[in-house]
Amino acid sequence: MIGKQQIAEFLARVCGADFGVSVADEVVTADRVAFSVDCVFPDGNRIFEHVITHIEDGKIVRQVDVEAWD
Repeated sequence: MIGKQQIAEFLARVCGADFGVSVADEVVTADRVAFSVDCVFPDGNRIFEHVITHIEDGKIVRQVDVEAWD
């Protein structure tokens, strides 16, 4: 995703979806943010993800995600 519009559209789709999302294990510093995301779909399938973002001048300049899918 590039730019605020694409990110906003993605979040609108995710937040409006019929599945559970939880964020945990947050670690925040001046130049990095890390957290885990657990998504559970109505059929019981799951996606678990670890995210690390690199911050410069208050903006995400790099993001690394590692996902595990059912």
